[in-house]
Amino acid sequence: MAVLLPHERGEWWAPPRCQCWLCGDVPPGPVVFWTAGADEFLVLCPAHAAYLGLHLIADAREATLATGGPQWEPRATRAAVAAIQRRL
Repeated sequence: MAVLLPHERGEWWAPPRCQCWLCGDVPPGPVVFWTAGADEFLVLCPAHAAYLGLHLIADAREATLATGGPQWEPRATRAAVAAIQRRL
């Protein structure tokens, strides 16, 4: 992942197109991009990079929670107890 500044567009290592993957706009300012191979890029405008980042973090936490690992047992217990207490 990297930030591509406007003056860096056109460099040999930069994505050939700076069109946001989510909205299709070509922002005039910096963009965030990931490389997925020699000629594959995921380009996002800053707002959509933040949006996607938040959702990736949430999905990663949910995947960890789904494993039922010991780090989540106390949290799950507290959440269950709190939910029961609210109903009483």
